[in-house]
Amino acid sequence: MFPCVTAFVAIALQGPKVEFDKTQLDKLARFTRESERLAKDKYTSIADVLGISKEGLTDVKIIIDFNYDGVAATSGKVIRVSAKYAAGHPDDTGCVYHELCHAAQAYPRYDPVWLVEGIADYARWFVYEPESKRPVVKKSKANARASYRTTGAFLDWVLRTKDKEIVHQMNKALHDDVYKEELWKEYTGSTLDELAEQWKATLSD
Repeated sequence: MFPCVTAFVAIALQGPKVEFDKTQLDKLARFTRESERLAKDKYTSIADVLGISKEGLTDVKIIIDFNYDGVAATSGKVIRVSAKYAAGHPDDTGCVYHELCHAAQAYPRYDPVWLVEGIADYARWFVYEPESKRPVVKKSKANARASYRTTGAFLDWVLRTKDKEIVHQMNKALHDDVYKEELWKEYTGSTLDELAEQWKATLSD
């Protein structure tokens, strides 16, 4: 009987090897862990960036969504982050900070889109992210209404050179649903187009 047992063991050990690669799961876990830490540490500080009361912030639910094909999106209190994106970009927690800004903005309308997204990206790139990651806008592509990081860079310039309260003021106007382009002139002394040209003149290609 011993030879039979020995032969059986030998055959079993020669079977195919199965390897379970958890790399993507590990990256997703890292993104989730860091995003949770970010939300707990930084969400309330966004109130200072926007010039609103911390007591006015809403509760937020962040979902790592396996059915969402974009990057991240916010609807009311719910932030959805694509699981595919999170696994592929485990260090990009800045996108979560951007979406937390949207939750804090809580505007009645998503309009004008370029300014709504510009404020959120100003907060991300010029407050949260390290200075080394700040976007560099080329003169040939400078457009104050371009949205996201380009508008964020424009807002940073206006804040530093014209009116340090501009983000607070524009955030309030959008939140109160009274935004109009004439407010730029009222707050800074120059129209939006004039500011855009002045900003563009400071840039290089």
